[in-house]
Amino acid sequence: AGKPPAQAAQNTNCVTPNSYDSNNFFGSAGSAQRVALETAAGRLTGRLADTLTAISPGVGNSWQASFADPRDGTTGTVTDLQVSQNTVVVYVGARSLSGTYGVGSAGGYVANGNAGFNATVATRGQAGAGQSPATDFGPWGGSLAFDSFTNWHFGLTAPPTSKVDFLTVAEHELARVFGFGTSASWNARVTGGAFTGSTATGLYGGPIPLDPADLKSWESGTTYDGRVTLMVPDIPLGRRREFSELDFAGLADVGWQVTPVPEPAAAVMVAVVGLAAVWCGRWRKCLPVREQ
Repeated sequence: AGKPPAQAAQNTNCVTPNSYDSNNFFGSAGSAQRVALETAAGRLTGRLADTLTAISPGVGNSWQASFADPRDGTTGTVTDLQVSQNTVVVYVGARSLSGTYGVGSAGGYVANGNAGFNATVATRGQAGAGQSPATDFGPWGGSLAFDSFTNWHFGLTAPPTSKVDFLTVAEHELARVFGFGTSASWNARVTGGAFTGSTATGLYGGPIPLDPADLKSWESGTTYDGRVTLMVPDIPLGRRREFSELDFAGLADVGWQVTPVPEPAAAVMVAVVGLAAVWCGRWRKCLPVREQ
């Protein structure tokens, strides 16, 4: 069971933002913004080892991908998108998100073809994604939008105290595309305001309290191994966070095959095109706070 992974940052299949980056937020090839986004994708997908079936429309099989247009939040669509094996397509861009650093989620779809093709669009070969309740997740991709007015730090080093770390926010929002807080298999493991997936609860020692605002993030301040986890709903200025084992455990419970170390040969690629997705997972802004 599982979802798509990508290779290490330098091996990520990255189609740079185009028409969805209408305000040129990501700049030209090799910009610090793009490098940070690709690095974030590599850090996530380098631990995911699922095999995702290619989506190849044609000969009576057609489909339409839908997502939240990162330029304005409206629904964007692409007809008969070709998605390679072990690849997740992510549309990215930026706009004013007032009160939020970033937004990310998996995309939707409408498929019209034979049963096998329709199942591939829906599950990417992950059988548990088609069950009820769902035990797996196999997305074609999704979208990300970043706030164009935030005082961002795009470097790969730790951010100064006056800026928001883009790498941290990008990792957080990419996890949304991969189903953290946004998939049916996540929702199937939410009970009484807490997450009850067996992998995560085994690490945490019991159900993990969730952010009461939407039940899509760990509760603010949640720690693992002495550090605040990445998948909490807020981040202080000047703070860098990375995926913790508890965050990866949440993805494992969603259905991903999470490896203890990166496996470049088996990892899935992320094609960063110009984000868009089904709205979910907003990372709220906050002032610097004390944390462990």
